Amino acid sequence: VNVIQVWYGKKQINSNENVEVPFSGHNLSIKLTAFYFANASRIQYQYQLNQEPWTNATNGKIEFASAGYGNYEIRVRAGIANGKWGPESTIRFQISPPFYRTWWFYILTFSGFLILVFFFIRKQISLAESKQLEKNRIEQKLVELQQKALAGNLNPHFVFNSLNSIQHFINSH
Repeated sequence: VNVIQVWYGKKQINSNENVEVPFSGHNLSIKLTAFYFANASRIQYQYQLNQEPWTNATNGKIEFASAGYGNYEIRVRAGIANGKWGPESTIRFQISPPFYRTWWFYILTFSGFLILVFFFIRKQISLAESKQLEKNRIEQKLVELQQKALAGNLNPHFVFNSLNSIQHFINSH
């Protein structure tokens, strides 16, 4: 293989370096060109992705739809129709994971969840405390009203008679 062009979306990748490209969900395209002046139509191309079996590449073009993130090693070779293959070329590159698959995103998401739980629990405790204060206030008001009702029900004549009976009892003994 004499010429290798690697495209990830609209970005061309240098096939001679181990390149890292950001994840974007684009197609990965590889265009292979080999020179065989005797009969160019007899040239065949094959590729091997990450140690999988060799696959034929139609017209020297390799397409990976929506290439996912990870490390890629693609070996390519060209040969003539009789099965004689030329030397292999290796293309190495890495597609970075999307931001929602990174460790810092997991930490931020978990932290955000903990903060939400904290504020939810704090709000529930505050509501419970305010309900308890309202309940105590109502109970105190009820006791005050009951005392006023008892005080209002005491007849002064009844109190006078009760005190006289107690005084008579004390004097007689």
